[in-house]
Amino acid sequence: MAERARKTTSGQASRPVSLLARLQPWWPRLGRGALVLALVLAGVGLVRWTQDPDSLPMRQLQIEGSLRYLSETELQARVLPHVRGGFFNVDVVAIQRAAQELDWVDRVSVRRVWPDTVRLHVQEQLPVARWGDGALLNPRGERFDAAGREIQEPLPRLQGPEGREAALLAQYQELEQLLSTAGLTVTRLRQDPRRALELTLDSGVSMQLGRIDARQRVRRFLRAYPSLVVSREERLQHVDLRYSNGFAVRWTARNGTKES
Repeated sequence: MAERARKTTSGQASRPVSLLARLQPWWPRLGRGALVLALVLAGVGLVRWTQDPDSLPMRQLQIEGSLRYLSETELQARVLPHVRGGFFNVDVVAIQRAAQELDWVDRVSVRRVWPDTVRLHVQEQLPVARWGDGALLNPRGERFDAAGREIQEPLPRLQGPEGREAALLAQYQELEQLLSTAGLTVTRLRQDPRRALELTLDSGVSMQLGRIDARQRVRRFLRAYPSLVVSREERLQHVDLRYSNGFAVRWTARNGTKES
């Protein structure tokens, strides 16, 4: 009986195990692997879809901002050739660069608006002064081309060496503020290659300020200005402030003769 039992037990031990039974411990790993593979394939497909220019093509261009010298038609003509591709791959940098090539564009921001719109917010140049013969200056003293636009408002005219735009604008603003306390308006400020200053008032009076202490020299003139103009029939024509302790004045009489 013992020998038969051993044979029976031996026969059970040698029974072949099915393939499914052998793979059963691996099912969790195989399931996770299949899930990862599916996610990878889905990600690759999504990337290809977003890179396809026919996926969500851009169909609208919106322009925001207060425009006075620029027109939306002009902006569209410059920007539209760069509005290519779909929502995910349109080149917003190229669009921004194209808009900023226009002289009257100061700053521009570009963003995509779901699902098919490119939106531009444009800040136009603000002219505060003329520079030389045909250029303009913005509030930061940066020069830009007028590009044939007619400026209606009167602007002061500044002239000086290359690279002195911002510095000369700052000097103009300082001197204009001083002279405005006496009701005087600066229409022109010129700096020669030696950096000597000469300004012109709206009355036609010219003032030579020299290279140093322009602010102090103007203050000296303003202290004496009321006594210069009171009870005089002559018209003030020219003031030379380049003296250390005073200034020279030239007058034009009613008959056109000049007096000093």
